[in-house]
Amino acid sequence: MQHDTYNVQRVHKVSLAITSLIIGCMVINEIITGGLKLGLLTFLRASPCIILGVINYYLPINKYVKALIFGIVPCVSMIILSFSFGFALWRHYNILCTIALMALYFKKEVILATESL
Repeated sequence: MQHDTYNVQRVHKVSLAITSLIIGCMVINEIITGGLKLGLLTFLRASPCIILGVINYYLPINKYVKALIFGIVPCVSMIILSFSFGFALWRHYNILCTIALMALYFKKEVILATESL
């Protein structure tokens, strides 16, 4: 009999931390290139992504549905930003990072559902 010893709760923490780190890098990039005002505006635009991630972390739902939400929220926000403000290469890289983030769960259904976006 094989036991499932993979700690999905730890992967949820890593997903939340990496999402916050990506948003932090975006804000720092905007501060360097456009000043503090643009950095603050970027933070205000990206903060719902962090808030939704924290809410998702504490929701009592299935662990793989939670994993899917962790991947979909940043990916959809980058797609919306691309449509709203035009294409930028860093947004494309962030979408690829969310797909890599979903690969941490080692569940093909989660990866395929995220890639279908």
